[in-house]
Amino acid sequence: SAAVGAKLDNGFRVEGELFYANSGLKKFSGNWNGSFYNTEEVKGDMSTTALMGNLFYDFPSQYPLVPYAMAGVGFTLLSLNDFVVKNTAMANDMDLVAAMQVGAGFSFDIDRRTKLDIGYRYLETQDPEFSDSTGTPFESTFASHNFLVGARINLN
Repeated sequence: SAAVGAKLDNGFRVEGELFYANSGLKKFSGNWNGSFYNTEEVKGDMSTTALMGNLFYDFPSQYPLVPYAMAGVGFTLLSLNDFVVKNTAMANDMDLVAAMQVGAGFSFDIDRRTKLDIGYRYLETQDPEFSDSTGTPFESTFASHNFLVGARINLN
């Protein structure tokens, strides 16, 4: 992910974030085209591209570690790529949906302009709707747990 933001008064920060992730698919359980499946014979992946607006609060600290909490809203493009179950092509589609995330972490000063940032974020989206290989629409769910390590650079 990459973000650009600004520090506000009273410990608050705002940022715009662009986030990309790719996850392999492991299991399918459900009905499709008149057959029931419950199998791990699955191929394909789900890619996520999100554009988020985030608000952070840095808690006051007398120590080098500064804890923070955050929340964000935005949009996510979810792509179900080459989804195959037991050698049967099921779907290859995408949907743009609303998303929200919450998280927490801490930062540590490396020097006067650079901070090491370690955090956790939970991202959940509105239920995406995809079309299967027969053209039939179906809903899915998407949520992810993300552990992040990064650097924040103060440009002032």
